[in-house]
Amino acid sequence: MHKFLLEIGFARSKLDPCLYFRRSDGKLTVLGLYVDDIVVVSQRESDSDWVMQKLAEQFEIKDMGPAKKCLGINIDQTETDIYLHQTAKIDSLLVKLGMENCRPVPTPMESTRGLHSEDAGPFPDTDTMRETIMA
Repeated sequence: MHKFLLEIGFARSKLDPCLYFRRSDGKLTVLGLYVDDIVVVSQRESDSDWVMQKLAEQFEIKDMGPAKKCLGINIDQTETDIYLHQTAKIDSLLVKLGMENCRPVPTPMESTRGLHSEDAGPFPDTDTMRETIMA
């Protein structure tokens, strides 16, 4: 796959080996790979169509249409915007931790808010803490 993407004009990201970029007439196309999933995002629909056509010529692929979820992140798209969220994951985590009735607060939190260790309360056991952070 890597060799083929280079052949059709993509360059691999220096920061993430699963991301590829291609410019055509000043318009950007980004291709993300994860195991056997491919996500193509482009500033021009015809560029996305071209990439999908090239992939189909070389590999057996199935176009699943616009992405609704990728790597556990929900994708909601309108005519002008794309929203990424993990609402279901957060709700599930809150239930698991017995916090489903907690009061939400806006994020990011104010930069001037002072945090003090005496406000934190007792620490949970380290296994629960590690599991929560890694979720």
